[in-house]
Amino acid sequence: MTNSIKHIALIPDGFRRWARMNGTSNYDSYESGFVKMGTFIEYFAKHEIRNVTLFCSSTHNFKRSDNDIRDFQASEMNFLEHIVIPIAQARDIKVQILGDYEIMPYANQSIIDKCQTSTRGGKHCTLTLCMNYSSTKALGECRYSTPASN
Repeated sequence: MTNSIKHIALIPDGFRRWARMNGTSNYDSYESGFVKMGTFIEYFAKHEIRNVTLFCSSTHNFKRSDNDIRDFQASEMNFLEHIVIPIAQARDIKVQILGDYEIMPYANQSIIDKCQTSTRGGKHCTLTLCMNYSSTKALGECRYSTPASN
């Protein structure tokens, strides 16, 4: 039975606030949040929601301290390698990643590329992950594209 919901998008927020309130590190809060996102992915796939978008990081995340950037990027990459790829391959999910990930370290870019290429044939649903994403930048880029160039 196909679900009537066509698309769900999640914008998680407050990991650092949660860490402060619970006396844990930012890294641990990011890890916990990404594990929870994996649970959401499983749920959406099970209930046949065809398109899911998760906003993992925005350009604003990259304006934080070097330690915080390192922590959330490490958590994002763990999320891709140890949660997203296994779930996507098991559930036949295509993963696409939006955002400016070219500014990330080469090792992170390799993980992102692996995630997209290893799930390219997924037919059950599409999971879009936004990393270092800026809606303002994306809208600006759309303004300069034409249907023929897409």
